[in-house]
Amino acid sequence: MLMQEIANDQMIRLADRAVAQVLLGSLDSKRGDAQISHPEICRRTGLSLGRVRGALRRLAAGGYFAVIEPSGRELYYGDHARRYLPRSAE
Repeated sequence: MLMQEIANDQMIRLADRAVAQVLLGSLDSKRGDAQISHPEICRRTGLSLGRVRGALRRLAAGGYFAVIEPSGRELYYGDHARRYLPRSAE
């Protein structure tokens, strides 16, 4: 299970684990990804925006999540949230 791998990784910090739990708990059952804003992750974890951004960078660099930027169409209609695809769903 992905969360267990993340928890066992010595390079992953506690904040990274909290962010990973939010992402995994926010997965869309049809798409298989989590589309959630940084402020919402901050609210759910109690972390600052800087700590959330750092955690997301480390989780992506570690290969645990792929970050999918919003498409031009999504941006046009005001949807600026990135999507996060867990490695096991790729």
